Amino acid sequence: MKFIRCFCLFLILPICMSLNSCQLFNQNESDEYGKSVLNQILDSVERKDKDGLLKLFSSKANNRMSNFESIDELFEFYKGIRQSVDYSYSVETDIVEGIEHYKFDECLAYVKTTENSYRFEFLICKNEGAEGIVSLVISTDKSGNTPEYSEYINKAFDEAEYLNEDYFGVFIFR
Repeated sequence: MKFIRCFCLFLILPICMSLNSCQLFNQNESDEYGKSVLNQILDSVERKDKDGLLKLFSSKANNRMSNFESIDELFEFYKGIRQSVDYSYSVETDIVEGIEHYKFDECLAYVKTTENSYRFEFLICKNEGAEGIVSLVISTDKSGNTPEYSEYINKAFDEAEYLNEDYFGVFIFR
């Protein structure tokens, strides 16, 4: 009996560890992808490169942002040159709607510049043919702690709203 318990333990333990390592690998891959996109966002914003920033958005989000005023507002809102970036997390989420299967990364980072501190929350669609940022929300430390901001983030980053075009684009909380 003792032999069977030991045998089962040695059989189950490696299986559990291998499953857990796959999850850790996917999380690291998701983090690296999110960090890469964040650096591209920051490079475009600091250079005030509207075309470069627009290329990062999904085609659906680009179609939704018809006037692009929010990008001009972002360029005015973001001040200084980045000094530090604290990449907080990237969470990969799968959503099935009808026969469509979507993959998203929800990312959060804190950016300190020479003039201010900002919070960047963004949602990236990872589906082939629809890749890109869907929603980019920027706030300061002060505006990021308001009830309005919290309410917006709770709605916009609810998995049920990932495909809601009302939340596609650039949103700034001053």
